[in-house]
Amino acid sequence: MIHHFGAFAGYRTHVSFMPKQGIGVVAMINENAAGFFLPDFVANCAYALILDEDGAEICDAEREDLVQQAHTGLEQIRQTFQVRPDMPPRPLAAYTGRYYHPAMGSLAIARRGEQLHAVLGLVETVLDPWQGDILRMEFGGAGTALNFDFSGETTQATSVTLQGYQMDRMSAGTSSRFGN
Repeated sequence: MIHHFGAFAGYRTHVSFMPKQGIGVVAMINENAAGFFLPDFVANCAYALILDEDGAEICDAEREDLVQQAHTGLEQIRQTFQVRPDMPPRPLAAYTGRYYHPAMGSLAIARRGEQLHAVLGLVETVLDPWQGDILRMEFGGAGTALNFDFSGETTQATSVTLQGYQMDRMSAGTSSRFGN
């Protein structure tokens, strides 16, 4: 079997081929939390139905396990959302500003009403409180954490960590090397 599986925020894929049998399956889903294993289930059932006389029985048994996994995953997601705070622990102005890292470019955080908005490149999203000074942004269906650092005696965040990159606050009137 030749295969490649992958996932990106909000998406999951399964691509596999059985050259000797002359068959292949491509399964994709626009969700990668509770239904993470669904593309694999679809592919396994397709192969079982085509290659095995007992394929329908195999799929029925697997389906029950998958449904249970999905229910468990959804319940965990619901519980996570229930414990989220309504507002971050500091005033919204403490998080606003522009942050920069050479590999990531600039990230702008602005207040709009009672919400914080993030702009990274051409994408804009709302920030949601998560835990303490960690806020969550969602691009394309899955969340990413922004961990704000308040070092020293400051009321403004000095940096934010995004996907392992520390983005430092830019001083007022400065711009990044790329002008954004």
